Amino acid sequence: AKMLALNQQFLGRGHDTDVIAFNHEPSDFGEMESPLGDVYVSAHMVVLQAKQEGHSALKEALTLVAHGALHLLGHDDHAPGPKKRMFALQDRVLAALDAGTSKKNVARK
Repeated sequence: AKMLALNQQFLGRGHDTDVIAFNHEPSDFGEMESPLGDVYVSAHMVVLQAKQEGHSALKEALTLVAHGALHLLGHDDHAPGPKKRMFALQDRVLAALDAGTSKKNVARK
């Protein structure tokens, strides 16, 4: 319900969604180095989509966070070409996250 309300209020969309990213304006933080923005992830959609995709809720949550972060960096998924590039980059980010948490890498630390 909260994601639907955010989607309606800020994006004018009347449907639920899995992730929303809001960019910050540098002036919002004065002299401080500003963060890129906020990423909101729907816990409900994480569980639903994880079941649909046949993977863990953690993997789905990481996927949505990566997707939102890519939006904050300026990537778009509204047209086929940019969407294909964005999802390929998303897959690379997820692979890097997976490699960073593998037993082999954890054992070296």
